[in-house]
Amino acid sequence: MRWRSGCASGIPPAHAQDDTTAVDITFTRGDGTTTTGTVHAPAGATGRPGVVLVHGSGKGRSAHYDLTADAFARAGIVALAYGKRTEGYTPAHRDYSLLADDALAGLAALRSRPEVDPARVGLWGLSEGGWVAPARRFAVGRRGIPDHDRRELGPAGRAAGMGERDQVRRGGRA
Repeated sequence: MRWRSGCASGIPPAHAQDDTTAVDITFTRGDGTTTTGTVHAPAGATGRPGVVLVHGSGKGRSAHYDLTADAFARAGIVALAYGKRTEGYTPAHRDYSLLADDALAGLAALRSRPEVDPARVGLWGLSEGGWVAPARRFAVGRRGIPDHDRRELGPAGRAAGMGERDQVRRGGRA
């Protein structure tokens, strides 16, 4: 466990945290392989909301995600930054279904943490992660996994998912 402290500038004082923790974890993805991640949390947190950071394009996890996760923790939100699947991932080939399954595994891992209220965990996707997060919604429907009334995505994610579904129905035309 690593401790971090410092100023939480720009965060309302009622929610700002001076100290955060970072705990390395390993969890199993949907296909049985494992990946690692780091849970960033306010020091002493229990029952907090949580967020899984879903990667943008590129290979592997960058320091940017740990900085972003720490910013969430300073704002009172537990965040998981995990290792992106890079097997078979190239500029010409991306399996969004597998990446969405990994996000689902991250949700399950974060929900099992004592720092988190499992009913208040969602996804945050940057760039390519913005495609993967809504794809997760469709993965839930296909595999019969309960989606907790789509709360993970929030109103914006539900709207994005509906827009994507409508675009798919139109043959990819916007």
